[in-house]
Amino acid sequence: METGIAALKFGLALIFLPFGFVYIPSLLLGGSVFDIAYTFVVLLVGFMSLAMALQGADFINSNISVQRRVVFAAAALSLLLPVPKWINFFGVILMFAGWVPGIVFYRKAAAGSKI
Repeated sequence: METGIAALKFGLALIFLPFGFVYIPSLLLGGSVFDIAYTFVVLLVGFMSLAMALQGADFINSNISVQRRVVFAAAALSLLLPVPKWINFFGVILMFAGWVPGIVFYRKAAAGSKI
C-alpha cells in the first residue's frame, strides 16, 4: 500500500501534462521561438512546484511544512493554468518565496556543522 501511495505522489503531476497540449498550443511547437521557450520554462517550473507540493519535499529538505506546500501549490496553479504572463511572473515569485526558507535553513545548518 505504501508503494502505491508513493507512486501516486510521484506520478500525479504527470497526469496534468496532456491537458497542457489542449490549452497551450505552443507545447506542440506552434508559434514563435520565444513563445515555445517561454512555455517550456514556465511549465517546467510549474510542474516542479506541483511535484514539490504533492510530495512534500523540495531539493534541499525531504520534509517541508504545510505552509510551504501551500505556497508551492499556489505557484503551480499560477504557472500551469493558461493565464496572463503577469500571473506567471507572480507564480515564479511564489516559487522562490517557497524556496527561501529551505535555503536559509540549509545554509545555517551547513555553517553550524563546520568546525
